[in-house]
Amino acid sequence: MVDIRLLRLFIAIYEEKNLTLAAEKCHITQPSISAALKQLEELLGNDLFLRDKKGVQPLNSAHELYPHAKRLVNDSATISTLFMSKATTPKISVGVCNSISKYKTATTISHLERLAPNCHFILTSSDKSDCRIGFEKDKNDTDLFIPLWEEKFVFVTKENISAPSKIEDFYHLDFIECPSCEVHQEVLGLISSKNITLNIVSTAETKEQAFLLALAGLGSCFLPMGLVEKVSDINVFDINLPIRGRSVGLCMPSHQAINPVLKKIRSDAKLISIENF
Repeated sequence: MVDIRLLRLFIAIYEEKNLTLAAEKCHITQPSISAALKQLEELLGNDLFLRDKKGVQPLNSAHELYPHAKRLVNDSATISTLFMSKATTPKISVGVCNSISKYKTATTISHLERLAPNCHFILTSSDKSDCRIGFEKDKNDTDLFIPLWEEKFVFVTKENISAPSKIEDFYHLDFIECPSCEVHQEVLGLISSKNITLNIVSTAETKEQAFLLALAGLGSCFLPMGLVEKVSDINVFDINLPIRGRSVGLCMPSHQAINPVLKKIRSDAKLISIENF
């Protein structure tokens, strides 16, 4: 197999037509380039140049080899550059919580990309990410929390009803039970205080599953607005009940030993603040 280094030296000799000039171009000594040329000719089993007092003159074998050598050398440089650029591209992993607004999350990521251009973004559901778009109530004590938007809960149903305005308006409706939903427990408490029992007709483990049941007409439920935004084939009502919303923000470590990309984002945190939404 021919060494790429030998081909680079051959190209210099072919283009300069002079061993001394080729050696200077390659920053090596003339004896070294002469030895390299001899090695290449032995590997190929052909003489490549005719030596004379003026320098070297390419033989037909050199003319034939030159375009192939150029292509191989260029390809090797492209491969090296390709992997070098990948190795040096800064990366940042962003955790994204479920059931939050996909559109506002995408806007947030767009803001992050403008703060850290040419960065390789990795989206994940893992808590071990460099930063995460999530809820203030779930942040660690050592996290820095940058508020992005407030997400309210809404009442979702397929039934053709007027907008509920008080607890009693939910009495006759079929409901979806979702124990993992924090608002579910709040609503149960409010309804219990009125001695009203909900008619539970289906159960979901997650808010996303509760939305699917509601979309299928298998009950009504309370869901975060971000989960049902821009959905046209289901009724979505604001609720006039003392139910807490959720503060969504960017959580990142507050200590100094963090991803360098995050340092830039943290210094320009105001550019992705809640005012952008």
